[in-house]
Amino acid sequence: MTAPTLTSKLDMESPEAKVRAERNRGLATDLREYVAKAALGGSERSRERHVSRSKFRDAGSTAEAIIVKGLGDDA
Repeated sequence: MTAPTLTSKLDMESPEAKVRAERNRGLATDLREYVAKAALGGSERSRERHVSRSKFRDAGSTAEAIIVKGLGDDA
C-alpha cells in the first residue's frame, strides 16, 4: 500500500512565492537567534543577575545544563 501523491499548484518561481520564501527564511533566522539567546539563559543582564543570586553556578553555565542536572538529581 502506498500513500497518494500530493500535487501542488504553487509556482515557486512566482514573485509572491519568492517573497514568502524570503520572509520565512528571515523568520527562521530570527528564531534560531532567539533560541540561542535563550539557551544562554537570557540577556547579559539577566545572566549577571542569575549569577549574582547563585542561580547559575558560573557565568558559563547554561539553563539547559542546569535543567538536565536538576532532572538527573531527581531520578
